Amino acid sequence: MYGLALVDRGSRPQTIALLRVEDLPEDTQERFNQLFTLREKWTEDDITPYIKDLCGEKQTTGALLTKYARSSTQNGLKVFNSRRPVAT
Repeated sequence: MYGLALVDRGSRPQTIALLRVEDLPEDTQERFNQLFTLREKWTEDDITPYIKDLCGEKQTTGALLTKYARSSTQNGLKVFNSRRPVAT
């Protein structure tokens, strides 16, 4: 369920944690800070449900990710991480 649960595919066994969009901060920077505190790197598919409600009328999730995140490739997969140091 996109926007309801966070699946950690890197752990064995995989774990699922409740993470609802409604429970995240409404402020864009605070939302990204919290998401990157929960998980260091996100794929676009995983993070999109948690940021799409922040998009303005003519803004895309890609534009938000460009502004608030940094992209890199990990194991052939594009991932996003914080542009600023994240306090854990």
